[in-house]
Amino acid sequence: MISTRVIRSGGGSIAIKLAGAALSFISTAFLSRSLSVQEFGFYSVVVSTITFILIPTQLGLPVLVIREAASAKVNNNYERIHHLIIFCQRILILLAALLLLASCFAALFDKKITSWLGQQDVIIIIMAILGMSWLSIASAQIRGYSYVLIGQLPDVVFRPLFFVLIWAGALVVLDQLTYHIAFFVLFLSSALSCLLARIMLGMISKRNKNRDRPKRPRGGWWPYIMPLAILSGAQVINGQIDIVMIGLFRPIEEVANYRISVQMAVMISFGLHALTAMSAPIITTLYKEANFYGLRKYVFQISIMNLSISLPIFIIFVVWGESLIVSFFGGGYSEAFTPLVILALSQLIHTTIGPVTTLMNMLGNEKWSMKVIVFSSVLNVVLNLVLVPHYGMIGAAISTAVSLSLANVALWAMLKKINGIDASIFSAIELGKRKS
Repeated sequence: MISTRVIRSGGGSIAIKLAGAALSFISTAFLSRSLSVQEFGFYSVVVSTITFILIPTQLGLPVLVIREAASAKVNNNYERIHHLIIFCQRILILLAALLLLASCFAALFDKKITSWLGQQDVIIIIMAILGMSWLSIASAQIRGYSYVLIGQLPDVVFRPLFFVLIWAGALVVLDQLTYHIAFFVLFLSSALSCLLARIMLGMISKRNKNRDRPKRPRGGWWPYIMPLAILSGAQVINGQIDIVMIGLFRPIEEVANYRISVQMAVMISFGLHALTAMSAPIITTLYKEANFYGLRKYVFQISIMNLSISLPIFIIFVVWGESLIVSFFGGGYSEAFTPLVILALSQLIHTTIGPVTTLMNMLGNEKWSMKVIVFSSVLNVVLNLVLVPHYGMIGAAISTAVSLSLANVALWAMLKKINGIDASIFSAIELGKRKS
């Protein structure tokens, strides 16, 4: 039986993720309906490309912040987490300056950039994604302090909500909307979300103040960060390389169609992401308390909830996916159905395997995670280079599905071997057989 604790916290987390997924879906529908297919495709390529450029702004910091904040609460010692937050702030300020400088030089030496984007567009996009980076760190700190549900609100709900509201207002006020306005709305929604997150964090942190001067660990934070940084960068590559490759080798209309298929496919694993956001600090706490039985039981319970959420969505998309695409996004995106089915299958596999990446990281196995995800990223890039020029978005979907599925299976096997934990739905089936 699933415990009341899991149902309550999991239900709240799923509700938040569902709201976030719905708002992201609405914002994508707004953009696809308001912009031409070409403009929406160009917007998607630019956002994915800038996300690549800004990989260093994450450095795996959110995962480390969750782990350290949870440990600080268990040990009632907040010196390390205070120093880590100061370190994060310095890193983001430094990287912001470097990226802004790099964008200026790129605009001077590459005339193609100035023909596609104004310099103000580049600055706005960089500031927006830097805001998202800080937002993810602040949310991670709140979640690590055991405010799991509240910590998800700024990034998961508030940011897409602000985007939808501002874009809806722009539709009423302005006669015509362009991708330039979309970039500015992206920045504005991120800035407002950061403001709210800062207020929330200030209220929570008052309870956890420590009068002692923050002390950093011996050797600094870099030995802790580098494996997570590489892992975070590889995950970004896996999430964006397909869109960038289609933008390089295929017509921009294919990018727009593929972006729709990605947006819909992600909804299949929203339950997994919701439970992962909820479970990360709980997993760390159970592990620090050496409560291995409770940890295995907890993982078993969330694996059942994962499949019960993802399977119905998968069936709906496979059966009625094409009709849903045309109804919500328009007839110009009907070609998104085939890649949607391929990506949906990979997301179902991901959900069936369970939150293996989170478990590996929270249990201190981030170096193994790094190796697997990096290999997956390299494989994804190679497959995209081979398949996309010839098969377009179908090739991109196959590349992403194969590389991510292999990575998930490998991490599942490692987790079972190293920690003796089966995070997949198979653990529920095996337990059921034992009971019978």
